Amino acid sequence: PELTHKADFKTSTGAVVSADFMNQRLDANFLTNESMDVVSLPLGKGQLSAVFIMPKKKDISSFISQDFNESLFDKIATTARTSDMIVTLPKVKMTQKFDLKAILQSMGVIEPFTAQADFSGIAGRPGDVYLTRALHDVFLQIDEKGIEGAAVTTIGVGVTSMPPSLTFNQPYVFAIRDNATGTNLFLGKIVDPTKNQ
Repeated sequence: PELTHKADFKTSTGAVVSADFMNQRLDANFLTNESMDVVSLPLGKGQLSAVFIMPKKKDISSFISQDFNESLFDKIATTARTSDMIVTLPKVKMTQKFDLKAILQSMGVIEPFTAQADFSGIAGRPGDVYLTRALHDVFLQIDEKGIEGAAVTTIGVGVTSMPPSLTFNQPYVFAIRDNATGTNLFLGKIVDPTKNQ
């Protein structure tokens, strides 16, 4: 906490805000090229990684729609290298609520929300029980203590020169990944760390 300092963050609208930045010197996997800066930090006992990706040439929305896919993570895995470096990240707190009913219905999951639903395996006869809502709550906090996250879906019913450094001082995306399966457990974008995202 004593290393946390105020610095400028350029938001997705181009406004500059003063945010709390944390920094740490550590061994990390990183990739930097003309289009993006990436750092991957181990979480827990190494089963998970926090991957932070900051585009350089594209705005965050264009980057997500055009470049943010599984092949990007494959590229990071094959070209990132490990180095002693300084990583600087803004403190972030994110809480989101998503109503999944419309999303699920747009994906073709319609019958469970109607009187034709068959949940007789858990209660009553076919048609007795159906879903009225599907809500998803997400909490993520990145601070000096580390990364804390939760998601709940509710269904109702010593060197002589300075090492390389990366400072995430403009919009970026992040993923919490399961290293064994390559599954993204959390995905998000940070466009203004001074606001609840």
